[in-house]
Amino acid sequence: MARPEDYVGKSFGFFQIEEHMSYGAEAEVYSCRHLLTERYYVLRLDIHDNNLWDNEPLIPPINASLEHNGAKDSWEINKHMRHANAVPYYGVRDNRYLIPVSSPFRVKGAWDIDQVLDAVPLNSEIFIGLMDSMGIYEDAIMAMYAEALHINEIGEENYKKRWEYLTGGNILMSKIRNSGLSIPTNEIKRNNILQLLSFKDSNSPELADNIFIKLFRCLVWQKMSLGHIINTLMCPHFRSNITPSEVRQIIQLFNSLQGTSFYTCETLNRNLLWLQDILQSLFHKPFDRDKEPEHFEEIEKQPNYTKYSLLLQMHLGKPYPVILLQPL
Repeated sequence: MARPEDYVGKSFGFFQIEEHMSYGAEAEVYSCRHLLTERYYVLRLDIHDNNLWDNEPLIPPINASLEHNGAKDSWEINKHMRHANAVPYYGVRDNRYLIPVSSPFRVKGAWDIDQVLDAVPLNSEIFIGLMDSMGIYEDAIMAMYAEALHINEIGEENYKKRWEYLTGGNILMSKIRNSGLSIPTNEIKRNNILQLLSFKDSNSPELADNIFIKLFRCLVWQKMSLGHIINTLMCPHFRSNITPSEVRQIIQLFNSLQGTSFYTCETLNRNLLWLQDILQSLFHKPFDRDKEPEHFEEIEKQPNYTKYSLLLQMHLGKPYPVILLQPL
């Protein structure tokens, strides 16, 4: 049988259960850290749910039987009581993303992160031809490949420094193999190029999983306008899902594409201008509904919280780091 303390230290996806905070009449309460954003959330586990306690700890845990009603009540309080601030609830998606399910307010024109994820399905990058949709991700692959072909001029150390956060990953290598790129037939040169492209010197998710790449894909596919993307990045719900590693990747991508002399494309300048506008929004704090209510609108229908088997609450006792770029 699992004991309450057996859940402490357990990880699932990009979350780790850090501390057993309290015992309760209906729930064991834990603090749960999001490893990519360093934000803390409250995890409550139903003491009456035998799935959690009859055997080894259930990882990832589930708490729908306990928290669905809480998410519903929080929505109703926030919607119908002026200046109410009921504890926010988030549905956990893919053991990584936090979907707001209890707030009836959004920045005008903003998308929730699950809308973006649904618009650009997982691993879809593998099946998009390099020349079918020339977005910033295609620019990255083509530039990395072009520079790898000229490694004798660039130097391996300089190459890795320019692309260290961007190369590597299963999706990237699958896309290169399926791309029809003219990889040299010389075995030594071919292996050197593939080794450069597959190099990965960090534990962060690969570039294809970067939320900015997904936003850019929505822009190129004309599912979102540039204005929609900027509004989305100014929404506190969306900004809370952006990770420092994603920002580091996209800044390096912008700088490396600006500085490459071995790759050019008719859409590259357009894409860099778009990316520059997107990055500019990160120099501003997300809108605050209490201080800037004019930027928000009320949504009529509560997001479908019932599709999530695990929900977390905002941890009101911990600071919430916010992604915010600083001018040089």
